[in-house]
Amino acid sequence: MGLLSQPTSRFDANLVDTLQNHLFEFVDENGQAIALDLAATNINRGRDHAIPAYHKYRKFCGFSSINDFNDLKPIMKSAHIDQLRSIYSSVKDIDLFVGGLHEAPVDGALVGPTFGCLISKQFEDLKKGDRFYYENGG
Repeated sequence: MGLLSQPTSRFDANLVDTLQNHLFEFVDENGQAIALDLAATNINRGRDHAIPAYHKYRKFCGFSSINDFNDLKPIMKSAHIDQLRSIYSSVKDIDLFVGGLHEAPVDGALVGPTFGCLISKQFEDLKKGDRFYYENGG
């Protein structure tokens, strides 16, 4: 009943402690707790698979170019821009996962414009790439 009667939490760029410090946690033979950090894992996955930087996906989606941190003001909170500025030496280095999480959500959505574009493109490709999908005449 709680799931039906309680509103969901608001979406933000923060990950809960469980996903950041206790994911798949176990204790090794020395009594040392070992766990994964989901955000770090996702960033490393993107780098391992040569996923282009955040600004390139903005361009792919047809959004305005990102050339410096001030260009992020229309799509991110100032506090988030300051965090990114303190971590990345250039706006061109922002990882897709990090940049996408820090965007303000589009009205009526949980994700910002870049993740919304990529999710939409993925569904479009899945639909059009399936020759047996009923609208594809297969």
